[in-house]
Parts: sequence; structure tokens; C-alpha cells
Amino acid sequence: MAILEILGFMVLLAVGLVVFGIILGIVIWVFELIGMPKPPNTGDPELDEEIRLQRLMENAGEI
Repeated sequence: MAILEILGFMVLLAVGLVVFGIILGIVIWVFELIGMPKPPNTGDPELDEEIRLQRLMENAGEI
């Protein structure tokens, strides 16, 4: 009987992980639809910071 309890727990855990993955996927998808600004990733930290500051200045000018 202990084996059945362990198998049941494993099945519940697997189902929970699948549901969590689906929910996480939907949340990420919604954020992409909204158009969350992605941080610059050029490989050069100084250039990334410059691009980020430029975007902040552009956004401040739009308000």
C-alpha cells in the first residue's frame, strides 16, 4: 500500500508541475503581448547602459 501512496504522490506532483508550467507560460505570453521592454543585451555592459539610459530619456520625453 505504501507504493500506491508514493505513486499517487508522484502523479499529483507531476500534474502540479504541468499546471504550474502552463500558468507560467500564459503569464510570459501575456507580458510579451503587452510588449514589456526587453533590456538591451549587446554583450558590452557600457553600451547596454547607454541604450537603457537613452530609452529612459525617450520615455521621459513622451510623458
